[in-house]
Amino acid sequence: MKKTLIVLALIAILGEGYCVWSHREGSKSNLKYYFGMVPDAYSPREFNNEDVQSLSYWVKINYPAESVIRYYDESLKAKGWTSLEVNGSGTQRKWNSGIKVDPGSAVPACGFTYFAAWVNAAKNRLTQLTIVYYDPAPNKICPPAPQNNECLVTMQEIPYGP
Repeated sequence: MKKTLIVLALIAILGEGYCVWSHREGSKSNLKYYFGMVPDAYSPREFNNEDVQSLSYWVKINYPAESVIRYYDESLKAKGWTSLEVNGSGTQRKWNSGIKVDPGSAVPACGFTYFAAWVNAAKNRLTQLTIVYYDPAPNKICPPAPQNNECLVTMQEIPYGP
């Protein structure tokens, strides 16, 4: 029993070590750990290449998804990232709505979209958070707030600066 516990502990340590090493080496093959995901997230999709890392997933959470916003804001600030300011107008964090195409059904829907962005200390990488709630829009008119509690969360890191 003692040997089994030691083997399991070694496997856990080696696995965590690999995760830390691979991120330091720039290989972000598991973006769920790089960006993190909120509890109860499902259907994650990852994309990465030399310059772009992107993670999207669905989560059931009531509008306006304040805990998702807080989770990423605190996480990125802890890593030394700062909120992006545009032309001295302050941080770009807001909800807006408009008619979009629902990716689940490919029909017109009202999309309630939140956008926020952060830059790293070197000012050469940008991370953006996008949250979208999709609601049916039979008359192509958006209600004041989404009627469902399911949203698509996307975190994306891209090159930034001149």
